Amino acid sequence: MTYDPHVAKNPITADEWNARLRRNRTEEFFQQVGVGYAILTPVLIVLLIGGGGAPLGFLLAVALGPGLTMMVTSLIGLPIRLVPGIRRWWIRYGEIAMAGIVLSLGLVAYGYATGHEATYPDPEVHGTITAYEPDGAFVLPGWLLLTFFATHAWIPPRWKKNRLGGSSTVRDTKEPYVSHQWQSPEQAIPAGIGAVPLWAPYYGASIGEAVKRFFKKYAMFSGRASRSEYWWWYLVSFAVGIVLGVLMAVLSNASAQEPDAYGYVTPDPGAGSAAGIIIWILWLLAILLPTLALTVRRLHDANLNGSLVIIGLVPFLGGMALLVLALLPSKLEGRRFDVPV
Repeated sequence: MTYDPHVAKNPITADEWNARLRRNRTEEFFQQVGVGYAILTPVLIVLLIGGGGAPLGFLLAVALGPGLTMMVTSLIGLPIRLVPGIRRWWIRYGEIAMAGIVLSLGLVAYGYATGHEATYPDPEVHGTITAYEPDGAFVLPGWLLLTFFATHAWIPPRWKKNRLGGSSTVRDTKEPYVSHQWQSPEQAIPAGIGAVPLWAPYYGASIGEAVKRFFKKYAMFSGRASRSEYWWWYLVSFAVGIVLGVLMAVLSNASAQEPDAYGYVTPDPGAGSAAGIIIWILWLLAILLPTLALTVRRLHDANLNGSLVIIGLVPFLGGMALLVLALLPSKLEGRRFDVPV
């Protein structure tokens, strides 16, 4: 966001403006966390009451469950908050988050409705207890999606009213593509902006362009990739992973045996389960090489050596470190990695 003090009635310095912006973003985040708690807590209470359980476990789940899942989904959603192009797009089309909340609630409700009574052994009374068990194949992904959308929901600008009484117009705040951002030391700045060449980073790329360039530059480790290119693909692959996970769970349940006398279900890896695993493996193999290439190009754009991608081999911490590096802003010095064609 830019600020022009010449058009303001009460001009402020750039530092004051940035401080105010950070304060507003912080307040916005905590408001969304509050909304998330308001949505998630009643849903969790309904699920826990239906499933029974010990009172202490019930209280711990209600107290910690929403917070822990919101922490995880907030990390996943960092690109929405930190990458300007993605943030603007997400806010502009806020109906996506609203629809996601409704869809997620539907998944949770369906999983709860399609549950079954399960019998478990109770060592204390040397008998069994019966409890209602929702279908986790729908409840778990529904809960995670609900957490994500609830903590990343903005009121769509089209739903707001301006001071004149009409609907609020959405101004296209997409930053113009600046040719010198991808200019190589050997190439002069072209007279017109034109189309972004494939070898160059695409700043302010849309989700469609990001996905298209991901596959077009399938094994291209040279050059650079903008933050929007990287994080749009990150979100798309995350969404595809959730869909495939739900598909695997559904196919596995379809091939499972009936519960035994104690309510336990012994998985039967039949044709459905095998098909889900094969689809998942094929997807991972298909995106492995281009994902590595995209990560290397994103490191180049931050003027970092692409060999840093090997830190991703460190379990958990390596992946988190790569995500942090991928959030770094673009640097003009990264032009040294460009290979114009």
